[in-house]
Amino acid sequence: MRSRIPIVVEMVKLAREVSPDTKILLGGYGAAALTADLPHDPDNCAQFLRENADHICGGNGVAYFRNLLGVDVEAPVTQHYMPF
Repeated sequence: MRSRIPIVVEMVKLAREVSPDTKILLGGYGAAALTADLPHDPDNCAQFLRENADHICGGNGVAYFRNLLGVDVEAPVTQHYMPF
């Protein structure tokens, strides 16, 4: 399976070009790997993403967003409507 990181690099470049003031947050199972250089990364994609993303969430997304927004991290998770 090929890495999707170069695709993310292109999305970050495009977002910065179209809307330079937009905050970019990266997350998901691969984001934790961005804290260090990646093997087989001749284009230094990981370094580019570290330098150009405003936030990298390498853990629990709910807690990360709550902390980022200044909301109680320990509050119970409630969902009143199913997402579609």
